[in-house]
Amino acid sequence: MRVTILGCGAAQGMPVWGLEWGKGWGACDPLNSKNRRTRASIFIESDGTSLLVDTSPDLKDQGFNNNITNIDAVLFTHAHADHCHGINDLQFLARAWERLIPVYASHKTIEVLKDRFNYAFQTPQSAAPHHGAFLIPHQITESFKVKNVTVIPFEQDHGFEISLGFRVKDFAYSTDVVQLNDKAFEVLKDVDTWVVDCLRYESNLTHAHLPLVLEWIERVGPRRAILTHLNFEMDYEELSKKLPSHVEVAYDGMVLEI
Repeated sequence: MRVTILGCGAAQGMPVWGLEWGKGWGACDPLNSKNRRTRASIFIESDGTSLLVDTSPDLKDQGFNNNITNIDAVLFTHAHADHCHGINDLQFLARAWERLIPVYASHKTIEVLKDRFNYAFQTPQSAAPHHGAFLIPHQITESFKVKNVTVIPFEQDHGFEISLGFRVKDFAYSTDVVQLNDKAFEVLKDVDTWVVDCLRYESNLTHAHLPLVLEWIERVGPRRAILTHLNFEMDYEELSKKLPSHVEVAYDGMVLEI
């Protein structure tokens, strides 16, 4: 199985437009390309099946940069803008592939997406023939299969929201999370590689911070952990120096072989 980190940045990406500190770069070295981060998303390839997790506002560039030529389904963690507002780019893929694209999400996320992007799920009466609906929604209530790949979802506390984490075989993805319950830790048991939210060094109401994430990693015990959803405080080299050998900092385009 192969997992590509399409984007590992926080909601603003990196550099941050409007941030005066470091003229958008904050504490991050602008000369290190690993500090240039698009919004958080991953691409999973397993047994001939391709899964996109979230449609970031940077989706089109992420697709080109990583040579994505097929998506069997899209999994949504939640409906915050930095995780779904690239959804319109799927319209052009569906048209090119001449098929609707399945999307999987919680009931709440599907309802929010339908409210914001109704045209994606239901063809407007006034639409031109080539501007029809392009997504098929599937509500996540339990483990499910996309072709021959089983996806195990688990709920995560995102402060004022519930997000979903996903496990596929020996890989798990946990972005946008500040607390994990015992059920989530049970799903994460014996995972080999875990990509996990680590927004900043200090505590936050909606995202995990470094000391908390390191506690989680010690409890879960993955062979390899990758920190993602990084804000402008998290310089790649400086953060790397603070981590144990089995914990790494994500960067856009990073490929994980599991």
